[in-house]
Amino acid sequence: MANYRYIDSFNVCRSGSWSGDRNYGVISIVSTTGLFGYVYNKQLLSKSFWKFVFIITVIEVLAYTMLDVLNDPELGVGGMIFVTAFTLIIMYPFFLGLYRYGFRKQNLA
Repeated sequence: MANYRYIDSFNVCRSGSWSGDRNYGVISIVSTTGLFGYVYNKQLLSKSFWKFVFIITVIEVLAYTMLDVLNDPELGVGGMIFVTAFTLIIMYPFFLGLYRYGFRKQNLA
């Protein structure tokens, strides 16, 4: 399959092929649905499911960020640190909402 460039919800721009990024899209859609449930105070699925999704999302974002950073030789060490820190700063509110949705003690409506 041909490579292409596209904008996605976690990285500013990345290269990839359609077949390699299917799971990334599924995880992104599920985790964004969890954020929707947190923001609008709706319990969509069980808390244990959202705990699992939170852990998978954090691992997935870190893995994709590190793979992108390591595959770009032009960045250098300073660029790698900047891109990783920038991604984590931008993703912090998303992670926080998903964490609170899965690990909150009270029940939602």
